Amino acid sequence: MIFLVFVHLMLPCGIMQDFVSIVNKIKKVIMKTSIFIAFIIICSLKTSFSQAYTNNQNTKDFIIESFVSFAENDYTRDRDVNKTAIYFTLKIKNIGDTPIPNLGAIKRSQYVNFIVNDSVNNPLSLYNGAEIAGNQMLSKGQEDTYTWWISNDAATFGEIFTVQWQYIDKFTQKHRVNVKARTAELVGK
Repeated sequence: MIFLVFVHLMLPCGIMQDFVSIVNKIKKVIMKTSIFIAFIIICSLKTSFSQAYTNNQNTKDFIIESFVSFAENDYTRDRDVNKTAIYFTLKIKNIGDTPIPNLGAIKRSQYVNFIVNDSVNNPLSLYNGAEIAGNQMLSKGQEDTYTWWISNDAATFGEIFTVQWQYIDKFTQKHRVNVKARTAELVGK
């Protein structure tokens, strides 16, 4: 600020206006660059957080299944209102000798993706939940299940959409969900 006052006293009026104009343009460029860099950093963190896993598992060493169902769910504070919910369930079972990660909150955020209409669309609750302390792994023969649900009347993903889960590098079969008809059918295979 003092520098600008000093420059103002030393330079004629026309040169000072040009100088201020240049300084303002530089400020705008710096601001736009800062916003762009912040955007890139945030996008990088989101990608690395939601898909930060290394595949050191053989995908033949576990079974992955998914289920879609509709059921009445009393999720409102008004106990007289039951609304239909859509449940999306992921089930994994270790059939190999090497332990695999369970579906606890920390492991879910590292190894699981929820895919809607062929795009990753992880719900916030995928990262929420209680976590048991320690290294929670599934030994041979053990299985784990995670279920996420949405209100059927919300039509969150549209009237008709496809869903599937990804665990490590393996995908479940894809389901086509029809909200209005309250149906879910397997697509392909």
